[in-house]
Amino acid sequence: MLTRIVRFALCHRRLVVASWLVLLVAGAAAAASVAKRLTFDFALPGEPGYETAKRIERTYDNGGAQAPSVLVATVPRGETVRRSATAIGNGFQALRTAHPELRIVDYRATHDERFITRDGRTTFALMFAPRPSGFGSAAESTRAITALRRSMPGEYTVAATGL
Repeated sequence: MLTRIVRFALCHRRLVVASWLVLLVAGAAAAASVAKRLTFDFALPGEPGYETAKRIERTYDNGGAQAPSVLVATVPRGETVRRSATAIGNGFQALRTAHPELRIVDYRATHDERFITRDGRTTFALMFAPRPSGFGSAAESTRAITALRRSMPGEYTVAATGL
């Protein structure tokens, strides 16, 4: 059977090449619409976690269905986050003001000690952005880092990462 397929392909080269080109063009056209359908959803309607995520999404218009970005601020050697809490808190507040579409959860907002590292020099904030319309981009994180750097003292180190 393989011999017959090879003979057919060799005798009808142009038809085989044309068929592959048609398949290539059709595949490229279909790929654009397929990307919109690629989602991961492990949700059990009626379960507390699912219902809570939906409520968060309705209330804040973000954060219920995707993991947050993590904004990190480190103070210079010899300083601590607790002593610099006002400057850091003001920096995150300036970010909230500049980008009201973002929801920022940080040490100042929660007073939760878990937002400060063991060495006391680094703190982080969870940043929930509106749901992206396509495959993820770092646009929100990039804008947030730029705004945060402008609002924090120059010697602080600011970065973004994910969970």
